[in-house]
Amino acid sequence: MFKRLERRLKRKEREDELGLDEDMKEVLGLNDTDSDESESDVESDSHGGDIPDAESDDDEADAEEEMDLDEEHYDSDSEGDQGSDERDERALITVAEALTNPIFLVSLDPTVNECIVCPGKQLKGQKMVETHKISNAHERRFKQFKNLAASADGKSIAQDFIEEHMSNNRPQLSANSGTSKRAEKKRAAQEKRKAKREKFKARQKAKKEALALSSSATKSKGGELSNKAEKLVGKEGHEEEQETTRDKPKKKHKKRDETASSVLKHHILDPPASPPKNKSKKFKSMDVAPVSATAA
Repeated sequence: MFKRLERRLKRKEREDELGLDEDMKEVLGLNDTDSDESESDVESDSHGGDIPDAESDDDEADAEEEMDLDEEHYDSDSEGDQGSDERDERALITVAEALTNPIFLVSLDPTVNECIVCPGKQLKGQKMVETHKISNAHERRFKQFKNLAASADGKSIAQDFIEEHMSNNRPQLSANSGTSKRAEKKRAAQEKRKAKREKFKARQKAKKEALALSSSATKSKGGELSNKAEKLVGKEGHEEEQETTRDKPKKKHKKRDETASSVLKHHILDPPASPPKNKSKKFKSMDVAPVSATAA
């Protein structure tokens, strides 16, 4: 009884997995299984009673394994067919065609192009195609493809040729660091630049410290020099004051000399008018005599 229920449940699960309907069961002739199983169970019960039927269990297990293997084989065949279909769709370009034009049209999507030497690069539109042709990576790989395909058969499939010859030349990641050589070089260059910047900063810091020390030294020396200069200026000022006091009377004498010389020059150049002189008595008598004579 319980065995029958277990078998029915297992069969139902298998049918659900396979997607079998009632119509499919009728076509395949799977509807009479319940009656067959019931008859076989009755016979087994009549012959063996309650003794478990090991052979029937083994047969069922073998049948299940065969069904599982068939399903796996079907899945693998379908995947292989899909892969072969995709490969056939993408491997329609030959080496000669790739040498003339490495850009080809994908059959699944007529608006998308691909590059034979740059796998996985989808180019949507003519503008992307032109920019991709100018890129350095495409030019480098296409040049490599030309060199390798010089001695190859022009009718051979281009993708097979690229997988055989150019797959080994792809950039590989280093096993230790997990990064590419280009990334390692970039990191080394960054470390060098960082070290140079640190050295430059250290030199600038040393220069600033030296300038600060020199400025402090000059300030201290400048204070001493300023004190000395003040003392010298004080002495010179005192001496100048003494000299000015000594020179003051000399200047007065000089003024007196200048006034005297100017007076002498004035008298010499413009002498004063002399007062009129009185005539002597002799001349007076002489002057008077003729007048009297005339009067007589």
